[in-house]
Amino acid sequence: MGADLAQAIGLLAAAAVAVGVVTFLSMWVHRANDEKGKVALTMGLYIVFGAFSFFLTLYGLGSAYREYREGNSIDDRSVLALIIGLIGALGLVPSLRRLVTKVVPFDPNSKSDMVGFVIIGWISALSAFALFVSDTEVDSVGYLDLIIQNAALIAIAFIAVGIGFHRSPRAAIERLGLRIPTGRHVAIGLGLVFVAFVISAISSGLVSLLQPDLYDEINENLREMTTEFDTAWGALILGIMSGAGEETLFRGAIQPRFGIVFTAIVFALLHAQYGASFVTLGVFGVGILFGLERKYFNTTTAIITHATYNTIAVLISLLA
Repeated sequence: MGADLAQAIGLLAAAAVAVGVVTFLSMWVHRANDEKGKVALTMGLYIVFGAFSFFLTLYGLGSAYREYREGNSIDDRSVLALIIGLIGALGLVPSLRRLVTKVVPFDPNSKSDMVGFVIIGWISALSAFALFVSDTEVDSVGYLDLIIQNAALIAIAFIAVGIGFHRSPRAAIERLGLRIPTGRHVAIGLGLVFVAFVISAISSGLVSLLQPDLYDEINENLREMTTEFDTAWGALILGIMSGAGEETLFRGAIQPRFGIVFTAIVFALLHAQYGASFVTLGVFGVGILFGLERKYFNTTTAIITHATYNTIAVLISLLA
């Protein structure tokens, strides 16, 4: 019990730091209204992000060169530092941002989009590192952990769109695509659960055929993560919380600025528990499905599909 409490406290502290950083950056970006404020904002962002990116790039290059001189293989962390530094530099150069917009549909002249692109790029790089390089240990998730994680995701989504200092609560809800679901939206959301399971079944089948060792590891990871939710009520709570938190942030806040495909890629990379497997590719496919729901209906419809899918998946795992 003590270890669980310590884990929850650590998670709460990390969530508070993340929410605090997003709040600071969002207020900073959205409150620069006049010309003087925009100039100060630009200078400040370039100093903060530029310095961070410069020192990381310098560290990555220096560390890699040292390993090369000593005849050792280049350390993975050196490569990661170099990649994160280059992502920051990429986001700060207007011409490079315009080049990126050919594949990622964001506004290259928007400072909020610039900050969002750099931060999401950094998170994606860290997630890809965990997914393809490092051996990530999967811990069981408790009810308190689940609440903290997804409350933080929802808070970050609302803060990122400027609630309280750029948008009113009603406007923020509108921007996030959250609606009171109609019977039609509920029916569509529930119907698309079948499509999500088809995508998942295809990806799981490919893993069982082509990556059998990884298939067993993935199943063990899922059992470890959901061991606290071994009842029907637990599965329902897990489904609703994770569906609401992830969809509010990814499809509600991120997708309208960065597009369906880029958002789905980031969404898939963050599911490191599946490793470098076809299941991760399946998560990307399901993310595309949720993105289409957001585009043609609303975020609430995507939440219904996501929450129902997660609930049924956990129940199937328990029955199996």
